[in-house]
Amino acid sequence: MKDDDLQRAKMMAARWLKTDMTKDDLLSLVAVRTSLTLLQNFSADATALRATIDKIQPVDDDKGAPGASQALEDRSFFNNDLRYRGLRQLCTDLRSITQKKAILFFTVTREQPGGDNQIEVRAAVDACRQANASINPVDVALPH
Repeated sequence: MKDDDLQRAKMMAARWLKTDMTKDDLLSLVAVRTSLTLLQNFSADATALRATIDKIQPVDDDKGAPGASQALEDRSFFNNDLRYRGLRQLCTDLRSITQKKAILFFTVTREQPGGDNQIEVRAAVDACRQANASINPVDVALPH
């Protein structure tokens, strides 16, 4: 995500913690970049979860380079497969937990994935269905 998108995602996640999280909820924070990274294991501690959210930083490997913003946008568009693979891996890992799970997937809406991405999309959806997990996309680019 671009810096402004990431800031909106962090704000929306923090708002969800404050307004929608209940005492019975267990949350885990995971980032999908070039791999799936566990940021915070399951916890009901909203303060610890908020601290983890606050620590999330944008990917800055191209920061300051000429055309860096465009390069990140191009890479983001073509790396949809990484996001779908990360989502599939997350759901595969969650299969051992029998309860119903909900995934808040903070993202920026991209064009509809092409035919080559459909295999990864179907694999991710299938893995989440098998794990009894719903995928709830939160588009951080839309005004809220």
